[in-house]
Amino acid sequence: MDLAFDNAVDSPTSAYLARVALAGWATVPACVQPVKAVDIALTYEGVMGDRYIAELGQLGDDWDGYGASAIESQIATQARETFSALVRRLPAPDISPNPNGTISLEWSTQLGTAHLEIGKSDGSFYLKPNTGESYYLKTPLTSFALSSMASLISSQIYADQAGPLSIGNFSFGSDGARV
Repeated sequence: MDLAFDNAVDSPTSAYLARVALAGWATVPACVQPVKAVDIALTYEGVMGDRYIAELGQLGDDWDGYGASAIESQIATQARETFSALVRRLPAPDISPNPNGTISLEWSTQLGTAHLEIGKSDGSFYLKPNTGESYYLKTPLTSFALSSMASLISSQIYADQAGPLSIGNFSFGSDGARV
């Protein structure tokens, strides 16, 4: 099967697809499906974000060399579920561990910034658009709360963009690989 994709030659996705093509795989893995045709959580960003959060759950005490708390498996699980719910409606966020043992998701565009810090059961959320009202919220991470956060982020800092974005929007054809 031949592939074509629309991202930069030196992107992580192009490197991944080069390995896939060189390995001669007969079928294409789920993480390289067209963004418009499948759930965004199955894109390169969705799969790699989920894997990264799972790895963060393996960090022990003092993982940063400055006395950081370990990230408990319960927090990593909560973060993976939260990431999965939000990446279906938003571009994939930056993911980072925090020294207090929590995990943060952050979105930033020219229109503003949104940040969600994930604990065992609660999240601390703020949204700061460049213009207009800021939002601050500490809440249990229910599906309603996550849906509300996604709507705010989408309308405030991704207002000028249509739909979820991916570094790899893939298509497959019979006329050879195109970069």
